Amino acid sequence: MMPGVSLTNEVYGLLDALPDCMAILDSHQNILFLNAAWCSVQESYKQDAAFRVGMRYEACSHVLLGTGFSDGEVIRSALSGQTAEHRHAEGTPKDPRWVRTRAIPWLRQPGETCVLVNKQDITADVNIEQSLSSYHDILLAIGGAAECFLGSGRLAEQVDHVLRLLGEATKVSRVYIFDMQPMSDGDWLCSQRYEWCAKGVSPQIDNPELQNLPFAAAGLQRWNSALVQGQSIYGLVETMPESERALLEPQGIVSIVVLPIEVAGKLWGFMGFDECTVRRTWSIPEVEALRAGTRLLGTAIASEQTHALAQEGVAQRELIRQQEELLRELAAPLIPVTDEVVVMPLLGTMDQTRLDQVMQNLLQGVTALRARRAILDVTGVRRMDATAAGGLIRIARAAQLLGVEVMLTGVRAEMARTLVSTGAELSQLCIESSLQAGIAKAILEARDAMQRRKSIR
Repeated sequence: MMPGVSLTNEVYGLLDALPDCMAILDSHQNILFLNAAWCSVQESYKQDAAFRVGMRYEACSHVLLGTGFSDGEVIRSALSGQTAEHRHAEGTPKDPRWVRTRAIPWLRQPGETCVLVNKQDITADVNIEQSLSSYHDILLAIGGAAECFLGSGRLAEQVDHVLRLLGEATKVSRVYIFDMQPMSDGDWLCSQRYEWCAKGVSPQIDNPELQNLPFAAAGLQRWNSALVQGQSIYGLVETMPESERALLEPQGIVSIVVLPIEVAGKLWGFMGFDECTVRRTWSIPEVEALRAGTRLLGTAIASEQTHALAQEGVAQRELIRQQEELLRELAAPLIPVTDEVVVMPLLGTMDQTRLDQVMQNLLQGVTALRARRAILDVTGVRRMDATAAGGLIRIARAAQLLGVEVMLTGVRAEMARTLVSTGAELSQLCIESSLQAGIAKAILEARDAMQRRKSIR
């Protein structure tokens, strides 16, 4: 409990100088004081039931700060002498926020306890947490997509399954694929070929306006230029040029990601992700992870085309073998998180052939990307036997020879027992329980290392 402090003008002045929203309540939960930051937030969005000095706290509410009633449990804990906190989602669709409310007991005078209420906007921190969680889910979906394309079945059925995997992983409203045909004037005609929709979302696959659509006439000149150069397009629709909003808003799209699909080194089409319910901000790691999915899809389409040519007697078995080899390589994709940190999600069974492929992909990838830290995520590995455990240690040692630190994430209890029972030299590996924790630690260590290098210079 905070020591007895009289509520003088000096105390109020100190609280007014703080950037966080601060309030003081008496023992009956009546508001004694609101600092300047609290009043400023309320002024930015005026509301009749806003918090006011002299009012009972639980009777007040504000769209950006929450309701006093919902803070009741932490307030009661503070009045009993215990500091307590909770976090909650607030705001409007155009200004979503996460708020952490902390209630701290304050002994105003002997026998009278007040409560100091502190509210912090933690939206940025929560967005990072959600981004890492989404990134992890996307990596797992891509691993599942690789296994799907390596299996048997028609391409159309495989694509439908992969779109569902990516849609559920990203928790968006729609995922779709358009092919693109070049026109003589340099423009492109695009047509929607595949689509997955979340429950309750209106599909657009039968929308005639999305067939044989010229980019220029549709106001998508920016997309034309970006996709040709291999660039992605993402963001809130409300921030995009008016010509693009005219096409996207009637479909109910609030936020969007569009990524190019290349087949045999040439632009074939694009994959899009629509969010129709919230103002979603896409992180760079999420977009880069989705890029791995488009590369996988492009390779699968190329493989299908090669098989079709083979049936016509045009292609040779060697071409088919090469395409299948590319698919196997993508079964262990290397995805950059930052300039120095990469992630490789591993799924399925880790036999010797697969381990050799992982080592080859990892060593070639970190060399090309100049990465300093690599995360091997084994969340999706079915089981860890002695062969897999020994193989991961060898991969770590090989990477260390290139100056790359290897981290293992997603280790389950049975995997840990196997690693220990095989006598593997675990000092070669840094181990974290989850991919999210591993990414956060690797990014922090990379930043610290960069600062040390700068200080040496």
